[in-house]
Amino acid sequence: MRFAVEVCKLFRIINSITFIFALCLLGVGLWFRIDPRVYELHKHIEIQNFTIAGWIMLFGGFSACLLTIVGGCAASKRSISLLLFYCVIMTVSTLALIGCLVLTTEHGRGISLERFIREGIYDQIGRRKMSVSFDIDAAKFLDFVQVELHCCGAIDSRDYNKLDMIIPASCYRIPGNFTSMNVPGCAEPLGDMLDRLAGIAAAVTAVSLISNIMAMILGGLILRSVYKSRAGPKSVSNQSTPLGVNGIDRVGRNKSCWPVSGRSSSVNEFS
Repeated sequence: MRFAVEVCKLFRIINSITFIFALCLLGVGLWFRIDPRVYELHKHIEIQNFTIAGWIMLFGGFSACLLTIVGGCAASKRSISLLLFYCVIMTVSTLALIGCLVLTTEHGRGISLERFIREGIYDQIGRRKMSVSFDIDAAKFLDFVQVELHCCGAIDSRDYNKLDMIIPASCYRIPGNFTSMNVPGCAEPLGDMLDRLAGIAAAVTAVSLISNIMAMILGGLILRSVYKSRAGPKSVSNQSTPLGVNGIDRVGRNKSCWPVSGRSSSVNEFS
């Protein structure tokens, strides 16, 4: 079977895989936007990179789903304009995914990310201090985190004692019961949570990036094939080449991107 037909078959497979991972990308981006832990966290700690990455994954996944449908139609109809549109937008999408991959690892992973979160929580504890500069938003944020993650302070409850502050009620599992205090600090569980989110987002983005690159290359090869098949006869003769049956023209060239049963072309369009 001709190389051109094999490329078209491979493009159909890769395009389908790209659609599947685009749905996964859309789901992860939606998760980043609706998860209250991430949403509340980015308003008080400088992790806007996760917010931007979530928007990129959300819109990138949605656009990639539509783009794979356009690519399939463009290849089956052998439309130069649609194939060119597919390749250009797929290139833009690929560059956006590279940016998303960088954003998810901007503050590092593991210990470096936990250290960054710890500094942010220290800042919020300082804002919560009962004084003229009391920040009610910081208090609500710390209460939310300490209740949700069953933690207290950045490293432990002594972070409040260092600032001569009363340990808030959100540090206790049972209000008023001093033996039910949450022992661990919030930096470690928050860092672990963001580390898992960053790992999932980076993995899905990386796989989507690979499938996008493969689809873009194959789409470019099909575009080159279609352009050569239409420009070739004009350079040889001014007469058009009418089509025969099953998309095979009179000189044996397959005008259809998809395989034609029982017939094959003697002309390699990728030569």
